[in-house]
Amino acid sequence: MIWWALLSCTVNRLDTGFWRIEYQDPSIEDFEVQCENKQWNIEVWTEYWTGNGLFWMANDDRYERHTLYSVSASPTGDGDRIRVQLPIVADWRDAQSGRSSGFDCTAQEQLGFFVGIRHPQTLEITDCAEYVDAETFMDEPTLALWAHVPLPDCPVTAEVPPE
Repeated sequence: MIWWALLSCTVNRLDTGFWRIEYQDPSIEDFEVQCENKQWNIEVWTEYWTGNGLFWMANDDRYERHTLYSVSASPTGDGDRIRVQLPIVADWRDAQSGRSSGFDCTAQEQLGFFVGIRHPQTLEITDCAEYVDAETFMDEPTLALWAHVPLPDCPVTAEVPPE
C-alpha cells in the first residue's frame, strides 16, 4: 500500500522532444482539378505541412475564391493534402465561398484555376500554382483573365545556377 502511495506522488514528465517539428515552407507537388456530377473537386498535394490554402477560379467576367483545408497531413510533417469540394449551384449569384460554385463543368476550358498555399505557423503564402491541365501547372499566373482577380503576391523561386 505504501508503495502505491509513493508511485502516485511521483511526477512523470513526458518527453516532448520527439514531437517538436521544425516547420518548413510548404511547396506544391501536385495540383488536380476535376469536375463531374455537378461538383468541383480540387486537391493539392504538398511537401511539408500547410496552413491550408486559397483557391481561385475565374473567367473573363468574374471570379470565386475558396479555402482549401488539410484532409490528410502526414504525421511526420513531410507532406499534406488539401482539398475543397464545391457543388455547383444553378444561379451563380447563389455561390458561397468554400461551400459552392457558380461555374458549371461545361465551362472548364474557359476557366482559370489558381492556388496559393500557406505556411502552417505564419499563414504567409509560400507557394502558388496555376492549373494548366492534368499534367501541368505553372508557378505564376499566365492567363490574361487574372487581370481583374486580386491574387496573392507569390514568392519567386530562386533558380540554382548550374555548377
